[in-house]
Amino acid sequence: MNEKQRMHFIKNLRRDSGNVKSKDPLTSFLYTLMRDHLPTGTVEAIIQEIELYKNNEIIFTNGWLAQYAENLANRIDADRLHETNKKLRTCVELMQSIMNHGDMEADTPNEGALMKAMELAGYPVNYVKSFRDIEQDYKQHEEDKEELIMSKPEYVGKFSPREELPAFCGDRP
Repeated sequence: MNEKQRMHFIKNLRRDSGNVKSKDPLTSFLYTLMRDHLPTGTVEAIIQEIELYKNNEIIFTNGWLAQYAENLANRIDADRLHETNKKLRTCVELMQSIMNHGDMEADTPNEGALMKAMELAGYPVNYVKSFRDIEQDYKQHEEDKEELIMSKPEYVGKFSPREELPAFCGDRP
């Protein structure tokens, strides 16, 4: 196929397939990956595996590879990540401000866990007193969260809470 035929083919393909455009770097990455490097079925299988484990912490076998993957993801999605972080920071600062302007007392396990989580995130809350053991409330919250995640129907009988979840970034046995 000569250059003129190739350009005609591309023009017709673009027209026939909907002339789709995007400024999203993740869409561009996936498009190029599927067009030039991996079969779409392989990419779909990876996406389905990711969806199965989303909202869970994944423990990767190869830390160096995981760090590089994280670096690439941050480079691709830096603007969106920055905007999301800005919005989250604004929300947390508002929560901190509201909690600091009252006579905050930790009366419930959830309030104790929230105060510890805010402190760990770098937004400590000044409180008058605590009727709770905040450290213990936070520890219990983390244990309960893991138990709740592992009780979801898609995980029951597949993993114990302490078992390493399989990594989905190429770490295959």
